[in-house]
Amino acid sequence: MAVYRIAKDSLFLTELPMYEEKRLGVIKENKFLMKKPAGNNVSFGVINFTNFSFGKHNGKQTVYPHGKKHFETTDWLGNVRVTYTDKKSWQQNKFALNVSSSQDYYPFGSVMEGRDLEITNYRFGFQGQEGDDEVYGKNNLWAYKYRLHDARLGRFFSVDPLADKYPFYSFYQFSGNRLIDKVELEGLEPGEVNKTAENYLGTPYEWGGKDPSEESIGMKTWVNDDFYSYLVENVLSVRPLPRGVYEKYGYGDLKWPISIGIDCSGLACKAFNSDKEKLMPDLPAGFAKDQALAFYQENMKGSRAKGGLHKNFNYVGQGDLIFKIQKVDENGKPLQVSHVMIATGKIKIDAKGNVTKIEVIHAPKTGDFVKKEWINVNKTLYIGHTFRKSDYFIKLPLFNLNPEDIIPHTNFIKDYQTIEN
Repeated sequence: MAVYRIAKDSLFLTELPMYEEKRLGVIKENKFLMKKPAGNNVSFGVINFTNFSFGKHNGKQTVYPHGKKHFETTDWLGNVRVTYTDKKSWQQNKFALNVSSSQDYYPFGSVMEGRDLEITNYRFGFQGQEGDDEVYGKNNLWAYKYRLHDARLGRFFSVDPLADKYPFYSFYQFSGNRLIDKVELEGLEPGEVNKTAENYLGTPYEWGGKDPSEESIGMKTWVNDDFYSYLVENVLSVRPLPRGVYEKYGYGDLKWPISIGIDCSGLACKAFNSDKEKLMPDLPAGFAKDQALAFYQENMKGSRAKGGLHKNFNYVGQGDLIFKIQKVDENGKPLQVSHVMIATGKIKIDAKGNVTKIEVIHAPKTGDFVKKEWINVNKTLYIGHTFRKSDYFIKLPLFNLNPEDIIPHTNFIKDYQTIEN
């Protein structure tokens, strides 16, 4: 994770990235490392970084010169808009940042002419990706993890490695054709939570079901009604079912595990944990209450929270979890939670613009199956939201929420919504 330069028989370290949760910037240097060993025409061999330092030791202390660290400032899409060094300038009787580059971007990643400044070359730019300037000139080609993106065309050069899973997208499309609210996830298309939940549509509800057999997923759409009714009555509430019953109805070849169906918290766990962009840790598969408490506990972390629990449905978005909470304590801690659902992002609003209905995917109850439904917003419903890598770059003030709409210490970023007529 560094950039090197070879000059004749010497090796130099020229750039080293600085990281925390994400890249903060780079250290630019021209640090001599070693000379090529005599008689070796191919390799420098093993580089010894023992006692390596960018500073200079004067016998008493190590001095680190200012101006070599370049920090980046990004917008909500992760675009590097401004870089500045750790060296301050004195201007108009006050200290000022020493800006080393700045740029604005067109939607697909080309830099706007006349709106860029480059005192020092900085390799990273659009959506935080590295520019490849050797083919089509500066800022026209961005190197993502798996493919190269042509900012002039707004398309990738090569086929999406997950194209077979997303037939409704072009093989070469960029960012799911959504440029304002999403970033390119390098093969992981937007809305992974919803897509995982949709994979379970038609799967029977089973109390305690967490990991249903592949053969039973979506069962309601392909088994006959008599068998499904018998299954509900004799299996999903009383287990196990004798093998002979399966054979009687022509399904003797199915290999049923302990769980045939899935319950609401099992579905929420599967869907939420599939999100590779989420910043919160994976949820437990146990009970809806355990999952609601995980979001509540994030609230308690204040500015360090990576998600949280709130009640303002004007900020509900796709992939959010919706909890039905009948009872909380004086601090808003969930005490009684009966159900959890996944929001699709589709909403209905009233004349004042307030959200009155939302579409969810959920596993309702015994005798039913995983389905999509519209539900009315009411006082028992809470939203569990996680920040994601793609929306964590921007630093926003707290939403101006009413005290009764939000549990203390929450900080949310609005996600994508689709208003239905």
